[in-house]
Amino acid sequence: GAFCPKGMVAVQVQCSGLYCGRMRLLCQKADDSKWQIDDGATEERGWFTETHPGVGGCSTGYALYGIKCSGLYCHSKKLFCKGSKPPARDCRWGPWSEWGECVGWCGEAYQSRNRSLYFDEMWGGRCYGNSTGQKRCTLAACTS
Repeated sequence: GAFCPKGMVAVQVQCSGLYCGRMRLLCQKADDSKWQIDDGATEERGWFTETHPGVGGCSTGYALYGIKCSGLYCHSKKLFCKGSKPPARDCRWGPWSEWGECVGWCGEAYQSRNRSLYFDEMWGGRCYGNSTGQKRCTLAACTS
């Protein structure tokens, strides 16, 4: 048999020899801007032969990543398929609030602000930044 490395799928199957006994998969990484491979979602599609074709492809939403052989000259073959999922989506922050009141004591006072997520990260995306911000300020009572 032949299998693609983790995170890759087959784009072409090459075979030679009697009953396609020698197989080679040409593998590539998915176009992450359009879809990505879900290594956790797999399926096996039945045994089939040249004389009994059976199931010859992966289910909708799945991509071929391996073929397993059985019998003399790899006479029977089984397909191994991986699922797909949408591209990774990073979180998106909403706007910052206005700076709050200056609180603390002379020489050690701060203003705070906050923001909320418009949407969370999904499908392996990331979320950078914080929901709160702080800056030093001077209390009005400390300026005189």
